Amino acid sequence: IVEQELCKLVQKPNSVIYVDGDRPAEKEPAHTKRDRNKLDALTKARSSLQRFESRLNDGHAISKQHHVDIKKHLSIGFHWDNESKAALISFLRDQDWIVRECPFEADLQIAKDCTPGDMILSRDSDLAIYQSTSRMFRLVSSRRVLLYDFDDICSVMGISRNQLTALGIISSNDYSKNVKTLGTATNFGIVKSLGGNDPKALVQEYLAHPTVCSENNDPNKFQVPERVFLELTQTPASPKAHDSDQAQTTAPPPQAHHDQAQTTTPSPQAHHDQAQTTAPPPEAHHDQAQTTAPPPEAHHDQAQTTAPEPIQADELVQIPPSPPPQGENPPSYASLLALYRLLCEKQREINEAKDNERKLKKS
Repeated sequence: IVEQELCKLVQKPNSVIYVDGDRPAEKEPAHTKRDRNKLDALTKARSSLQRFESRLNDGHAISKQHHVDIKKHLSIGFHWDNESKAALISFLRDQDWIVRECPFEADLQIAKDCTPGDMILSRDSDLAIYQSTSRMFRLVSSRRVLLYDFDDICSVMGISRNQLTALGIISSNDYSKNVKTLGTATNFGIVKSLGGNDPKALVQEYLAHPTVCSENNDPNKFQVPERVFLELTQTPASPKAHDSDQAQTTAPPPQAHHDQAQTTTPSPQAHHDQAQTTAPPPEAHHDQAQTTAPPPEAHHDQAQTTAPEPIQADELVQIPPSPPPQGENPPSYASLLALYRLLCEKQREINEAKDNERKLKKS
């Protein structure tokens, strides 16, 4: 499924797929927040599945909204573990795809490798901040892609590429937050009024601006994003954070809309291939990039329950209720997805049985 999605977006001979590596220390706050969001989503998914289960056992109808809610929570709670990641990388390489395993974040490695003319396909909005990136495709849906040319965008906004980089550094991104009470419009106006061609100097000028000084007195507030976006440097996360990451129980990755693999497509004249699979709107480069996993039904690589012959409604076996959630045991994505598939299969059996009963009555 992943390869099929990739083939819709890029050409194999001149594309490189970049895959995230270990978590960098610089991004620990962002990962911590996302981990909390995932756990919260899985907890909600478990509650929704319990309601789904209860309604099936009680013979009540299941509305479309039940499925929408469950898929939404499972999508947010999706996590790609290292074992599944390694399996996908191995498969794609066997299919002659060029896959680059990055030490840390894929966007940083892409910024290092990117040359003029290379095209990036990504949802990672931080890629707009790196000075080496010039063009990006934003995947809006499976059938729609928007193109952003950063030079054209700077021209329309009336700022230089260096000012765009400085604006990205001082705005909320994966590595820091903006100065409290100073929003995008205010920051844009301040940066646009500054001179100079060095992004780091522009950031210091911004911090010295009277409006900013009244809200912030930390001269090193943007030290981390400066190191990442200007020096292209990241460092390993603490062992504790790494262990927390590895401990999460997950399922194999879904189709190409995962949050780790990225793809860039270079121009034909490029000397080496770049690639990536996601993309941000450049005007929103200050936003945190939120990745979404595809609907649970897209995970066709998981075992599917074989459908039995049509049966009568009174022959159906009741699904035992789920055990009450244990506070010390966080919900598992893989187990919730398996339960959802089982319940969907049971719902299909019930609907078929009811259809057979109606046909018998008519005949």
